[in-house]
Amino acid sequence: MRWWIRYGTNAPVEVDLSSAPDVKTHVQTLVSKFGIQEDPDRFAIMVADTYRYLDDADLKPGAPRVDTGVSQVVLLVLKPEFEAEAHTEILRTGTLAEKKKTIFALGKNYLRNEAFVDAFIKCKGLQQIYKLCRDTTGATLAFALNCVELTLSTSKETGRASRMEDMVLLVSLVDNTNLSVSKATLKALTQVIRKGTAEVFDQMQRALASEAFRQGKEPYGSLLQALESQDVDICVFTLRVFNALLDKADGQISRLRIFQILQDLGGNYAIQKLVVVGSEDILTELREFQRHKLRTYQEESQTQYDKNNPEHEEHLLLLWTTVFPNVKLENRVGEQWKIMGFQGTDPCTDFRGMGICGLNNLLYFAENHTELFRRYCKEQQDRGAALYPVATAGINVSQLMFQIFGLMGKAEDTVLYPLLFDVEYDHPFEEAYSIIFQLFDHVWNSTNASYMDFPRVINEVKEKVLCIIKNCNSIEQFQKAMAMEMTNTTASRRTCSENVDSTDFIYLKKSVAADVTQMVREQKLAILRDGQHFSVLTSIKDKKLALGAGRQRYIFTDDSNKILFWYDQGEKGPQVDTMSLREMSVQVEVKDITKIVTNGECPTLQQHKGKIKGDTISNCTIGVFFRNGECLEFVADNSVCFNNWVAGLQALIGGQFISPFVSNEINTLVDFEVKLRTFDLEDFLEVMGRDAPQRPPVPDNYFFAMEDNETIMKTADGSIPDPPKRNTKSVRRLGATTPSRSEQTSASNVGFSRHRREK
Repeated sequence: MRWWIRYGTNAPVEVDLSSAPDVKTHVQTLVSKFGIQEDPDRFAIMVADTYRYLDDADLKPGAPRVDTGVSQVVLLVLKPEFEAEAHTEILRTGTLAEKKKTIFALGKNYLRNEAFVDAFIKCKGLQQIYKLCRDTTGATLAFALNCVELTLSTSKETGRASRMEDMVLLVSLVDNTNLSVSKATLKALTQVIRKGTAEVFDQMQRALASEAFRQGKEPYGSLLQALESQDVDICVFTLRVFNALLDKADGQISRLRIFQILQDLGGNYAIQKLVVVGSEDILTELREFQRHKLRTYQEESQTQYDKNNPEHEEHLLLLWTTVFPNVKLENRVGEQWKIMGFQGTDPCTDFRGMGICGLNNLLYFAENHTELFRRYCKEQQDRGAALYPVATAGINVSQLMFQIFGLMGKAEDTVLYPLLFDVEYDHPFEEAYSIIFQLFDHVWNSTNASYMDFPRVINEVKEKVLCIIKNCNSIEQFQKAMAMEMTNTTASRRTCSENVDSTDFIYLKKSVAADVTQMVREQKLAILRDGQHFSVLTSIKDKKLALGAGRQRYIFTDDSNKILFWYDQGEKGPQVDTMSLREMSVQVEVKDITKIVTNGECPTLQQHKGKIKGDTISNCTIGVFFRNGECLEFVADNSVCFNNWVAGLQALIGGQFISPFVSNEINTLVDFEVKLRTFDLEDFLEVMGRDAPQRPPVPDNYFFAMEDNETIMKTADGSIPDPPKRNTKSVRRLGATTPSRSEQTSASNVGFSRHRREK
């Protein structure tokens, strides 16, 4: 077992590590060979590739941590405690050049070793790096921040390694104009939060508030600004900061406060945009963010209804007075509860399966959709044996919500639902619950179900919701889709039972599919004619593949989609005249294109496998092969652009659409068109009348138009006034807007802070 040993800048020395059974003997030999005038007990041997100090067990034949190393070079270094003191002293008293050299060595080697990091923190080396962060800028600052992140991530227990002033410093650097600094700051912040003590959540709140006050911004404003960045990595790192904060939040109220602040600052707009980007790293963090958002309901379901809890009792009685304001509840336990649809005389027994979450959702529906709730209760009383108990059904719908949103499954199986980040509604989960409850009522009534059909109706509702909800980005979309589903239930049921195998129905669907496919094909070809700027691939340090800085490739086709043009330019700028651009561009006839490839099939990505910087290259690269064997490669900015251009190029060469993105688009349009054409107009005609509406009489004059013009001209600048803004729903959570610390610590009444709508 022969190794090359290095010490500082000295030439390496070859040593046979099998010649002695213990590390101490080899250290003494090396100290002598290198002529070091220090105590050998201060030194150790560290493997360069694994950043691990050797011990006697590593010298035994076949020791895996030694024999499997790619490099045969190890280092003679000071033991962790002495090495840490030496580096800390340089950071404390050295020149700026010496400090730069030290943090480079720390980041490259030492901070990847747990023993060194623990010693480094004990001798206050991390505080010296924070001090260097205050005194430097640019690349040096970014590298120092990376050292902070590496120190915290390597150490298992850092405790109070980061002080309050250090957190304020990091928060102040989040919106740094240098992207490398901003990225390193966000990564360091994540580790500070994850490795901090129980008080780190409150400390971060104070740090965010302090920096926001200094900059004249709202708390979380700088983090929200980072979340809206065009750089994918910054968005990913910002989401990790939020997820780390939510992990450390000391209870439901603290988490709700974070989500409410983000909602108020427009954070859901940023999240909706990130869903469209489609980066796997972003989607992974968003799924984690969604799990935090849904933790409230999990905790509520695990909190059993307690008759001795005044707040629980208050909310139950509030449910009664909301639904039946003019009917006095004679007794807390009595037959009257069955009118609302509880199974027994004491409602608390019905909440066992879903805890107070079942009550919370019922109360939300009753307060915000009061007339519907009352109508359901009245209708079921008149149905006799075919009734369903309304309150019990609502609790079952709550349980169904848990199945739909994956609250009962594993974290890795979580599906992202963009409508949970709706920008119009403060409580999208509860609004989705209300819509699904309405669907349950509709399915029950339209199928003439009886009590024994309860499981069948629940399963049918579940199937309908799962087919629709994943493709809805907002509550409004979900509501419209469900309304369409409920409107067409009778017609769709008849179509499925009578016409699914009929020749006419099959012909209709094929005809619609052909028309829709042709329409989508024309849309994609139009995108190619309009043209698009793309990024260009380039090799950087260590032969890694990255996007070329400042380089853009503009690609488009002619009006007849017969010639493909492309033009490389230094930076993205305004489009020039089409004729001038064609003269400057490379052009190839479409008939000379042989195939379209994507991502891992592109030649450059195959050559740099394992050395690709950033997810955009791996997920959004397109390659166009020509008859001469050459391949034109370019990278789209996001998944939407990528999918549109892949589909457009496939249409350009007469190929089939293979992208799931386009297939889903076509299937959705086909289903919608088929439903419209098979829509039963009978009920519509009964409501609207079978005769055409009367045409209004022609006015004697059109002076009213002149009056409108005069009103317009009387505005300050003569412009047409903006239409009034749409009123959005606003729901206030009881006790969760500005909770004090004492309110947070008295969170035994978990869950009853999320309903009350401002009247």
